[in-house]
Amino acid sequence: MIRNNIYIAAILVVALFSAAPVYASSLTSAQVSSVVSLLESFGVDQQTVSNVEAALGSDQVISSMPCNCPMIPAGSTGSCECSGTTPPPACSNEFSYNLGVGTTGSEVTALQQSLGVDPTGYYGTLTKAAVTSWQSTHGIAATGYVGPLTRTALTTWCGGQGGTTISQSTNFTATPTSGGAPLTTVFSANGLNTGAYIIDYGDGSNSGSLQTSSCTTTSGCTINTNHTYPYIGTYVAKLSPYVACIYATPIHCDIATKILASETITVTSSQINTNTPSIMSLSPTQGVATSLAQGGTQVTMTGSGFTPTGNTILFGSLVAASNVSANSSGTQLTFVVPESLAPNCSPNEACPQFLVVLSPNTYMVSVQNANGTSNTTPFTVTGTN
Repeated sequence: MIRNNIYIAAILVVALFSAAPVYASSLTSAQVSSVVSLLESFGVDQQTVSNVEAALGSDQVISSMPCNCPMIPAGSTGSCECSGTTPPPACSNEFSYNLGVGTTGSEVTALQQSLGVDPTGYYGTLTKAAVTSWQSTHGIAATGYVGPLTRTALTTWCGGQGGTTISQSTNFTATPTSGGAPLTTVFSANGLNTGAYIIDYGDGSNSGSLQTSSCTTTSGCTINTNHTYPYIGTYVAKLSPYVACIYATPIHCDIATKILASETITVTSSQINTNTPSIMSLSPTQGVATSLAQGGTQVTMTGSGFTPTGNTILFGSLVAASNVSANSSGTQLTFVVPESLAPNCSPNEACPQFLVVLSPNTYMVSVQNANGTSNTTPFTVTGTN
């Protein structure tokens, strides 16, 4: 019973000092030591223990969590101002790269000092929690990750321009924005803050992380890259800050990022190659998917514009068969109805790894090759063999 009472007392002490500002009491140093020892005996985390010890042993106001504003560093006097707009004296306006859990270094220390976290120089769970709270207060997606948007806001909040952190608009260009397939387009952006960005090309692929370069205090930083669109279509390329966890595999974070700018790319039929594939018929027009025991229905496609190799058979937007060969005249090819469909990815581009089981249904079939993409014609999957 005595131990239970002590345990309950420990919980009350932890709760008291974990959620609200605490004012010093008249406890002696021996009494303070006894409370600390009690907390440690029950495995209370060191941050809470330190806050309790500091509060009971001084006349200072300590806040272990923000009241909807950045935390007050341990050892500071005063109360938590909940306006969310007043930075602490230790606020830094120099954040030159993105920060996240696991990051170390002087900029992490500066971030921790700005948000009132123990300045260890290691970006851990306490720092992430403080960043998340600060982002919520300042109208930024509360991810706990310090990317370009958060760095810019921190710089403004701390009252400086942070070297190459600027306020001018982003200038995003694509050259050319139209032409025959395959179309190679050069993308450029300037007026950026220091950091990493990514371009979603709009065709199911992206640039990956693009680090800024050529930074100046007047015009910001730039990025440059290019991409080839092999197929006819209209694509919207979008520029946004790069958040690594969004693109991580197999586990990624599902958060939204701000689209900074976009460009529309229109890819038309090639001016040189007019032999776009065309489907005249499928034989048969229905059949079964393959199984482990037996093969699926073999389908003969008749038309024109088929290349000797490299023909991709699409069921809707997904791949049913790839690198299919055609006859010498490019008028006929055959493929077997598979048991599953794969994503349609451009060559040399990162491709998501998943399969979609081919269930009984009617699918619009097309063929895609270096000459372009054909018209569609229906094929009905009746079941699995």
